[in-house]
Amino acid sequence: EAALESLIEARVLEVAGERYRFHHALAREAVYDGLLPARRRALHAALAQALEGDAEWAAPAHHFYEAREPEKALRASLAAADEAMRLHAFADARRQLERARELWPDDGDQVELLARLAEAARLAGEEDALVLAEEALDAAEAAGEAAAIARAHLLLSRAHHRLESRMAHLEIALELIGPEPTEERAALELWIATAPHY
Repeated sequence: EAALESLIEARVLEVAGERYRFHHALAREAVYDGLLPARRRALHAALAQALEGDAEWAAPAHHFYEAREPEKALRASLAAADEAMRLHAFADARRQLERARELWPDDGDQVELLARLAEAARLAGEEDALVLAEEALDAAEAAGEAAAIARAHLLLSRAHHRLESRMAHLEIALELIGPEPTEERAALELWIATAPHY
């Protein structure tokens, strides 16, 4: 407490409700940069553990990443992306999914991750959404998963601005889904029927 009081008197820290924060961002950066790498990782790990399940959904992902705990950082980034999508914070979701892609195991199947990344980019209005959707299609085709290929074509149809391109991808997706009357086929047929109006 005495140390905290002296830091407050010196205007290094200030009281913010029940918490303390640095009076100036430069002071925070100076303290952070002065930490040894091992100490910095340990502090990030402790913060990530403390913040798991907290309302600040992106914080654990950041701290696990900085703590060099890739498995926990990956799980936290995916969870943070889910929460960001739920809140319609699409740019934040895209950032979390980019981090997840960086942390993804080399031998892991990225089909679903790439589809999620492309969708987040599209909803965020990012220019590279189409490129990401094409990457998702390439990954689905390499995996040979018909359902994933169909979903990738649907994603590409949404990312395209030209009606002809949209309709071509929708027709391929419909063919891949098959003739059985399913909820997925009904949704796709509805999309085909309404696509020319958007």
